[in-house]
Amino acid sequence: MMTNTEVLEWCEGNFHDGDVVEFPNEVFQSLNDELSVAIVEKYHAHTFIRLPQREQKFFEWLKSNDPEVWNDLWQLDAEGVEPYVVSLAFLPALLDPSRGFPICDLVNTDNYFFVPLMLHSTEAKDFVEGVRNRFLQKGALTVEQLLALEADLAPIDIWHFAYHHEIDLERAKKAVERLVEDNILIHLKKSDEIAGFIE
Repeated sequence: MMTNTEVLEWCEGNFHDGDVVEFPNEVFQSLNDELSVAIVEKYHAHTFIRLPQREQKFFEWLKSNDPEVWNDLWQLDAEGVEPYVVSLAFLPALLDPSRGFPICDLVNTDNYFFVPLMLHSTEAKDFVEGVRNRFLQKGALTVEQLLALEADLAPIDIWHFAYHHEIDLERAKKAVERLVEDNILIHLKKSDEIAGFIE
């Protein structure tokens, strides 16, 4: 592990105007929330970084398992912009291995992005409380229960959820349908609708 000073020195030597910065694993694994925010503030959101290897591996899985979504996110445009390059502003989000780069602004396919505020109803609050108690008692959780718990903890998309928990993607999407039917979860499919929940 590198110290904060060593990480900042590495950034000083590697952040150049117009370059896409790729954090080596040692540097990336040394980052914490406070340090990542400081790096974003110093080098600004208009700097671009390549996703870490762990997140690139996830997106290769996505390319195989939901190519329409991958294309919506990364399909090369007329300028030939390479995939897996994002704004430095996403650095703090990339530190969470179970969530990673948030998939929340799809244009050609439905979004499956959930934040705690989407569990708004009385039914949702009671459901999540019951799931939390079951989890603390080390009880087995259904896919629906696990998704509700994850969405209550922090923003998450269905693809990272399925990948991280090794759940079949169609089964995970079915869990969304069931939670919506039971008035536990709000599912907004358009990115402009989601924006009101995450700004």
